[in-house]
Amino acid sequence: EIIHEYYGENYSEDDLATSWSIAKTFYAALIGVAIEQDLITFDDLNKPLSFFIPELSRDVKADITLYNILAMKTGLKKIFFIIFKHIIKKSSYKK
Repeated sequence: EIIHEYYGENYSEDDLATSWSIAKTFYAALIGVAIEQDLITFDDLNKPLSFFIPELSRDVKADITLYNILAMKTGLKKIFFIIFKHIIKKSSYKK
């Protein structure tokens, strides 16, 4: 049961908010879990995203690495959620 909620001016419960750099810790934890569960290896951090998601091979995102994502140096917004969803769904890719 929610006892109290507050939203700043012009915001409501339906608005999305960014976590900025706090997200890096969450991303790193998820990547750590993926490594621990053998979904990816530590060396995979330097592989291009097209390795995990072949559909990106012709996309500007193809050469971004998981390391770029963890360092928040992709130059793109919201990319991590797209990529991590594919890693979890396609855990049977060839290492």
